[in-house]
Amino acid sequence: MKNERYNFSQIGHALLLLIGDDGCGKTSLIYRMVNGTFPTGNIPKLFGSYCANVQFGSSLINMEIWDSCNTQHNNSLCNPQTSCIILCFSISNRDSFNRCLVNYQAEIQLNLPNTPVILVGTKADLYEDPIYIKDNLITNSEGVEMASKINAVQYIETSALSDINVMRVFEVASTVSINRKNNKQHDNTNGNKNKCIIN
Repeated sequence: MKNERYNFSQIGHALLLLIGDDGCGKTSLIYRMVNGTFPTGNIPKLFGSYCANVQFGSSLINMEIWDSCNTQHNNSLCNPQTSCIILCFSISNRDSFNRCLVNYQAEIQLNLPNTPVILVGTKADLYEDPIYIKDNLITNSEGVEMASKINAVQYIETSALSDINVMRVFEVASTVSINRKNNKQHDNTNGNKNKCIIN
């Protein structure tokens, strides 16, 4: 990546928040994106942030990625600077899938109602694992339907283990974030032009 081609004003910024049940694969997704490998051993379930400059096409995006555990995601949902929420569930865990609508959607609407959401099904490599009974896994059509129910921008199936669609998640989230920021700036500009001051 040739960062010297860019100056500060050319770098877009995206604050991305990952939420979902503990153990659903959020941290592995971030680890794969940041380090390019799948984590080995135990992964600490800690609330923390990770920063990375990533080039998508001709754009360089400064991504600030926030990981959360169940005991802390309520606090993270109170950050008004969040530009996109990545809501994760494991395709092998129907409870984590159902909580996207029953729990997380309500919390998002309460705390960050205007923030775009991307729904992510993790551990998609299990679709090809002969050990798992396919009927027990969340299907793509179920994921798409859930995305529609919670008004998510998009549904993406991923695997941090097999590196399936990991970069795509963060590319879509960053693009949504930058577009949202640009739309806000456009609205503010038009709003200022239309203001009528009466003395």
